[in-house]
Amino acid sequence: MTMYELDSFLEAYNTKEKSSIERVRWAHYLYLTANGAKVKSPKDIIEFSWEKTGDTEEVVMTKEQIRALQQKMIRDTMTKKFKPVKNISEINHL
Repeated sequence: MTMYELDSFLEAYNTKEKSSIERVRWAHYLYLTANGAKVKSPKDIIEFSWEKTGDTEEVVMTKEQIRALQQKMIRDTMTKKFKPVKNISEINHL
C-alpha cells in the first residue's frame, strides 16, 4: 500500500467512524426527546471536535513549499523512508 492509498484509506475509515458516532448521538437525542427532555438538537448532548468552528487555522503553503513536499513524498516513496511531518516548517529545508 502506498502513502497515497494509505491516506485515502485512513480518510474513509475516519469518515465511517464519525458517521457511527454521530448515529449513536442521534439515537440518544431521539430517546431523550421522546421521554420529555428539553434538548433542542443533538449538538446539545455533545459537540464533536470536527463540528466546532473557528478553532482551526488554515494552512497556507506557497507553490515552492507544495513542490518541495511533493518531491519529498516521491523520494520517500521510492526509498521507503517515511517520516511524519508535524509542521509545515519542517519541510522548508528541502
